Amino acid sequence: MEVFVRPALESDIEKIKPYIEEYGLDGENLDNQQFYVAEVGCELAGFGRFKRYGEVYELATLGVLENYRRNGVGKKIVEKLMYAVPSEEIWITTIIPEYFEQFGFIEDDNIPDEILLKCERVCGKLNKTTQNSHYMCCRK
Repeated sequence: MEVFVRPALESDIEKIKPYIEEYGLDGENLDNQQFYVAEVGCELAGFGRFKRYGEVYELATLGVLENYRRNGVGKKIVEKLMYAVPSEEIWITTIIPEYFEQFGFIEDDNIPDEILLKCERVCGKLNKTTQNSHYMCCRK
């Protein structure tokens, strides 16, 4: 399966929104300039974005459509995002820390306030708790 990852177009956001809601992801301030989409053929296979909070960067809103999971789609999206982030330090909040360890992310207790505030805000909107969240950082 050939996966192509490209910067998102404005029109891609409407395609992505239903999956963001279905997967319970961060739908705050959706801006296509933050997103990359993965396609197989002409079909949407996944998406992800990076968000900037001052000097802090976070990988966020990562999702792979069910039919394309376990085929390297997520890996290609994460790699593209990590390359695109103009910082040596990248954060992610996840419930699957073992997946992100392969990219060099490690759990870190020195969580930037910007990340904590974002998680409280987004989880509050989604009626979720941050109890199972793992805060991880990768230093390129």
